[in-house]
Amino acid sequence: MCSGIGQFHTNEPDPSNPTKKLTEYLTIDIDGIRALVDNPKSVSKKQSQWFIPSTYMSRSFINQERHGEYLALTVDLDKQPPSVKELAEIIKRMIGVVNYEIYNTSSATKENQKSRLIIWLDKSLGFDDWSLCQKILNDKFEEYEVIPDRALERSAQLVYLPNRGAFYAAASNRDGRNFDPSYEWAFEIDAEKESLQTQQIELGNAKAKSIQKRAAMTLNSAPDLISAFNLAYTVQEILVRA
Repeated sequence: MCSGIGQFHTNEPDPSNPTKKLTEYLTIDIDGIRALVDNPKSVSKKQSQWFIPSTYMSRSFINQERHGEYLALTVDLDKQPPSVKELAEIIKRMIGVVNYEIYNTSSATKENQKSRLIIWLDKSLGFDDWSLCQKILNDKFEEYEVIPDRALERSAQLVYLPNRGAFYAAASNRDGRNFDPSYEWAFEIDAEKESLQTQQIELGNAKAKSIQKRAAMTLNSAPDLISAFNLAYTVQEILVRA
């Protein structure tokens, strides 16, 4: 999987900055991550190692959406989450006995045990299916009143690997099965796909209304620029697109 050191590690060329420093990405596999969970580094944030759970070597969100093949689901918990031990129990109730890694972040404290979770997948998923499963997993945590950071639903969001801080604990399961969401969450995935189809229909209808409005507009049909924009674009179109 794609990996790097520090938030500025990139190998993405920038045409507007031809002198930009590029550094070839690292790679890391399951065994490498397990080794870090068991023996975390203790380094500054600038030297922290991260990974993207995709085999495609890129930090570009667009490129990962087009080419990414994802091997894990990930969760970032930084708003007063349960302890590592309690999270392990939640996972067992939520999806059964599967292979996972849980570890506290470098900024975790005894009072706020910030943590990250990695659940290994039975087979790789393209971005569309993976992003649906990320959303479902986060939704399920919210049902347990555990609030995840939804940023990890994005295609190239960095997941920082174990880095020992003042408080560190970890829990793993490595002798179960890798998780198969296409089987375990078949109902939830179908429901999410149906919802997306409904949104696309709504977006199409909103676009058609906007086109009609724009076609009917004249330069003098609105008193100012903001009113002209509001006449031309529906709130529904903007919200669905976002």
